[in-house]
Amino acid sequence: RPEDYCAVQFFTQHAQRIRSDFSLETERDGVVRICTLVEGMPLALELAAAWVRSLSCAEIANEIARSLDFLKTRARNVPPRHQSMRAVLDQSWALLSPQEQIVLRRLSVLRGGFTREAAAVVAEASLPVLTALVDKSLLRWGAAGRYSLHELVRQYAERELKEMPDDFGNTRQRHTEYYMAFLESQWPDLLGSRPKEALHAIEDEIDNIRPAWTWAAMLGMEADINRGLDSLWFFYDTRGWYREGERLLELAAESLSTESPETDGSLLYGRVLARLGVLCNSIDRCDRARSQLETALAIFRRLDARAEMAFALTRLGEVVINEESFDQAQQLYAASLALYEEIGDRWGQAFALNWMSNLSDTTEERMRHREHSLAIFQALNSQWGIAIVTPDFGFNAAMNGEYQRALRLGHEALARCQEIGIRWGTAMSKQLIGFAAYGLRDYHAALDYNAQALADALELHLSRFLMYAAYQMARTLEALSCLEQAAAFDAVAYHYYIALPGEKYFVSFEDNADLRERARSIDPETEVERLLADLCQAEPMDFPEETVDGAVQALISELTEREIEILGLVSVGRSNRDVAQELYLSTGTVKWYLSQIYSKLGVGSRTQAIARARELQVIR
Repeated sequence: RPEDYCAVQFFTQHAQRIRSDFSLETERDGVVRICTLVEGMPLALELAAAWVRSLSCAEIANEIARSLDFLKTRARNVPPRHQSMRAVLDQSWALLSPQEQIVLRRLSVLRGGFTREAAAVVAEASLPVLTALVDKSLLRWGAAGRYSLHELVRQYAERELKEMPDDFGNTRQRHTEYYMAFLESQWPDLLGSRPKEALHAIEDEIDNIRPAWTWAAMLGMEADINRGLDSLWFFYDTRGWYREGERLLELAAESLSTESPETDGSLLYGRVLARLGVLCNSIDRCDRARSQLETALAIFRRLDARAEMAFALTRLGEVVINEESFDQAQQLYAASLALYEEIGDRWGQAFALNWMSNLSDTTEERMRHREHSLAIFQALNSQWGIAIVTPDFGFNAAMNGEYQRALRLGHEALARCQEIGIRWGTAMSKQLIGFAAYGLRDYHAALDYNAQALADALELHLSRFLMYAAYQMARTLEALSCLEQAAAFDAVAYHYYIALPGEKYFVSFEDNADLRERARSIDPETEVERLLADLCQAEPMDFPEETVDGAVQALISELTEREIEILGLVSVGRSNRDVAQELYLSTGTVKWYLSQIYSKLGVGSRTQAIARARELQVIR
């Protein structure tokens, strides 16, 4: 609890001396932020508390973040050297040697923690000078081998640096060059055998990478933008930090843009646009993603940039497959694969093959493409590639009714994605486990993993994932006879079902006016939060015992083997088109079979037929 920390207690005591009615309960968030900004420094806390008579703690925190000079007092009984944080730091600054002052000024551009190497390159700091600053308590050194500056010291030194414009500009340039080179150095590990280590390394330096990239974008430092681009977008996409990544890439795109990009846009501008399109597609902003990728592709074709053409073609395929433009998607993947083969990019080949497998006409072709993709990733020891292909094998097994195999692959995929830190892959793997558990009638496990998948998708704002997990939650709750909760999750799923473009695999709804009205009346993310909270508080559920009497057996006997087979496929979320492809039937024939099933079971919809078939134990 915040009130257990000494800094919070210290601030609260001084605030109550200034204002007797001061309450930590109402100002908790602001107090915590103040203590964080000044890092518990007693004098700074005391100076900040003096403002509670006229400002809220949130406003005080904003002022501290804006300027060190805010922390001062006009009290006459305070020694001059303690009347402001600037006065305190002025004293410390005066005791530094000229070289120590130069280094401390330059270190102010470094945010969060930084390494000795970064200090040497960015601030041109020698080890003796760094040691001297540590000894004088102006620089901190941690057990992990990283240095850091107290935020108030950093603000003071930054102001000193800005008074020397040339040195400020040169230091910022060295900072940008260093961290863009650092990003570039992580790229082989991201695609190869050490993605976990590379992602962690980037995350450790992200407080410096953000301002370095921003500076490069503002000044149009094209060589540095180019060096950092691949690792930067890959990190944001893998970690699921889509909106922050989008904002940073937009800065670069604005800096590099021209009036007619298709005719005079640079290769780098196209590269930025293509990766921006990937991030937009990840959060289902499909129209914007398509526009960016098509513009980038036009630039690459004009410049005959074949590697970039292959990248854009594959990623554009990801967009159009969600628009149900399957023929166009197949053409894009085939063209991408041909280019990757031509230039000898095996990682790109594996990635394109995995996507091509989703559009294969037969199960055999789908598995051939997928196995080829996995074999290449394994040969390259690409741990990221192996991790993202594994759940696709699992979903393929589940579609074929091999639920035990799907469950095993789901757990394998989950372990791989969690180990590396692939956030969307973790959510997908949990969905797969929930789907397989449902097929095995382990409804409690299905609820648990689908609830986890929903929570992950909610945090990442992944609309399509939310739709799938909510739909599967509804089917599981339906099987547990929790019909009211099932209907609530169905409304969430249907909200996304009608809002999102393209094919929705494993999800199928009959037209229902009540469901449509309920879906339109909710805010889906707020509703998911409420439903998950309710589930956490609910009593454990038991699946009811079922009996099958002679009359029921007679009803079951009316169903043909083909009708039962179609019911089984429909019950796991297969669309009419999927069923038709699986059984080599036309879509019209599948619809006719379903009408026969409805008639024999005495129901009027797909959902009712599935529920009735489960009640009769025709399907699991």
